[in-house]
Amino acid sequence: MGRAKHVLLVALAIALIIALPLVAVLSVLPSQGTGVQWSSEGGYRGAPAVDGLGNLYLLVDDGTDGTGNVLLRSLDNRGLLRWELPLAGSFLPPVVGAEGDVYLVRTVRTVDEGAVYGEKALSAVMAVSPGGQVRWTYDASVDFPEHSMVVPPVVPGDGVVYLALASGTQQSPALSYVAALGPGGGLLWRCPVPGKVSSLLPPSPGRPLLAASSGNLCFIDGAGILLRAVDLGVPSVQAGPVDLNGTIVVGVDAGPDVPPEVWGLDREGMKRWNVSVAPDGAAPDRAIRSLFARGGTAFVLTSGGTEVRYSDASDRPAEITSLPAVLTAVSRDGEVLSAREVPGEASMTSWAEGPIVFSRDSIHAFGSAGEPRGSYPVPVGRWLNDLSVGPDGQTYLLQGGLWTGLVAVEGAPWDGAVEQRGTQVLWILGALALSLLLAYLIVRMRR
Repeated sequence: MGRAKHVLLVALAIALIIALPLVAVLSVLPSQGTGVQWSSEGGYRGAPAVDGLGNLYLLVDDGTDGTGNVLLRSLDNRGLLRWELPLAGSFLPPVVGAEGDVYLVRTVRTVDEGAVYGEKALSAVMAVSPGGQVRWTYDASVDFPEHSMVVPPVVPGDGVVYLALASGTQQSPALSYVAALGPGGGLLWRCPVPGKVSSLLPPSPGRPLLAASSGNLCFIDGAGILLRAVDLGVPSVQAGPVDLNGTIVVGVDAGPDVPPEVWGLDREGMKRWNVSVAPDGAAPDRAIRSLFARGGTAFVLTSGGTEVRYSDASDRPAEITSLPAVLTAVSRDGEVLSAREVPGEASMTSWAEGPIVFSRDSIHAFGSAGEPRGSYPVPVGRWLNDLSVGPDGQTYLLQGGLWTGLVAVEGAPWDGAVEQRGTQVLWILGALALSLLLAYLIVRMRR
């Protein structure tokens, strides 16, 4: 009987030792499914802004008084309510500054026959602390009565808030302003720029503030002086600029019936290279949806557009097909590192290494050169093209319907959490195997 016990212990120890590498391998394989961690019902407007601690900030329809006002709601990464702040008016989705404060743009619309779509937008900027207290409000309608903010503020963390204000009337010339607010919300300076400003890139050492405005790239110094406005010779800048290790990258509308392109510019705004970010013969209505830089790579998400086929006997369309979106990775020197199709209309955000793309009912992650890192389906539902990722890898999606809800999906299998869990399992099994071997040796020595 004693010999049988010894044989059993040895067999169990050997089995555990053999199982160790197998468990280690299986623990880091991409998951084929995900689970909903939690969900929150409510009329959410836009994907949440997430701070460095994983706290969420969202706009929610306030249906209590019928005025169309909203709430700024903060949740922790478990979906528990932290606080709510009632707000009057219509707002763009919040952004979190580098220092942790939350910034919102309020837009109050009034009827005006001379304005675009019969409306004139009067804007304000509000800064809210991480604890839900309003720090300050800047009324932009005083300094910019004919302009509105159509993009969220840019807050790089130096205490300055940069604003892009576009002309809101059809009669007035196309003129925009870039403005800067101080830490207390006071106007530091404003700089007129040609065209309609659409995006900003905050200054960095050796490079001034950049503004994309219609087909121009504007360079603005720290005092709000327009150094130069470079006419790129295109109808519009669709995405960017971003700074790719000294190369300024923009996504441009290259003209009618021409696929969108990505351009690399030098520090003076002169073109160094250009690449198409749509397949040959692609639909002419493709457009660049988003662009960001990570390390030495620029990632560009181009919408799929539609392909129209006509029958031979008629000029009427016989078939209209929605084409997949395209994710393109471009190096600092203009080399296309990869180009991958993503089915359906997609949205893109980023994680530690590269882009995360949500399309239809799946989430796809890519590495620093655009290589696939994994993908998995999300639960069946009517999902909106809004996506956020927290610092812990938890992914947040909006589920559409009569009452938009927020859904938190478990951390992606590429965010390091799975590898960490696999390592912990490996150590536990290893310790158990060594304990069994030690027990066996002690028994043998006593005999």
